[in-house]
Amino acid sequence: MRLSLPTRISLPKALVFASLFFCIQQFEHTNLAFSLLYFAFLILTVIAFNFAEGFTRLTGAYIFW
Repeated sequence: MRLSLPTRISLPKALVFASLFFCIQQFEHTNLAFSLLYFAFLILTVIAFNFAEGFTRLTGAYIFW
């Protein structure tokens, strides 16, 4: 059995997830600055993973883990 690892993460789906997570954090009264920085961290991580060509390269695996 061969395990299929992703080479890309869909940016629109990541934006939806990060936005939902941001809203949940604000509902729980998390500091606004922390929520914004975490949102930026998630989006920049997805962009870096996609730029590094995902799990097909060692750099992409390092960014993911």
